Amino acid sequence: MSDRKLRITFITERPGLSGGARVIADYANALLDNGHDVRVFAQPVQTPTLKQKIRAAVTGKPVQPARHASPFFDKLGDRFQRLPSAGPARATDLPDADIIVANFWTTAEPVAALPATKGVKVYFMQDYGAEGQPIDDVRKTWRLGLKTITVNAALKAQVEAASGDIVRVVSCGVDPLFARKQSRSFRNGPPTAGFVFSNN
Repeated sequence: MSDRKLRITFITERPGLSGGARVIADYANALLDNGHDVRVFAQPVQTPTLKQKIRAAVTGKPVQPARHASPFFDKLGDRFQRLPSAGPARATDLPDADIIVANFWTTAEPVAALPATKGVKVYFMQDYGAEGQPIDDVRKTWRLGLKTITVNAALKAQVEAASGDIVRVVSCGVDPLFARKQSRSFRNGPPTAGFVFSNN
């Protein structure tokens, strides 16, 4: 196994509190802990829309300020950065690297268009088909020629059938320290689990 330290860039959308954002942060932090030069770039913080401003004026409730970043990325410090402007990442916005990783279907095509100096182009696809996603457009990203990594055998089979490319699988592990029983300052009482349900 090589001891070479790599320059790795992750391109995200708007990292929030989703499980997918946590996985990206976990991998970025693990790579950083192993001595690699890791950077994560995300879209700028959204400014309130005209509609939100009008609603705030009518209701008297101020628009909630956007958080600078998901707390999952706090450990990265200044290695987590916002792109200077909204929209696809441009070559001038990014450092040269050995590997560049698209982390969402909307980031795959812009990454595919970047020059080779930005790194070997990888697509880390954790899932697809969330409400509002244009499925045909999402599936087109599977055929961009990026080196695809996904999180389970079912997704691997779908992407390989659509693209003809070899897809690698990595597991998304649960951090046992995160899930351990402990006292938590934000609430009292017994541990509580929540579940999401849909009739669709």
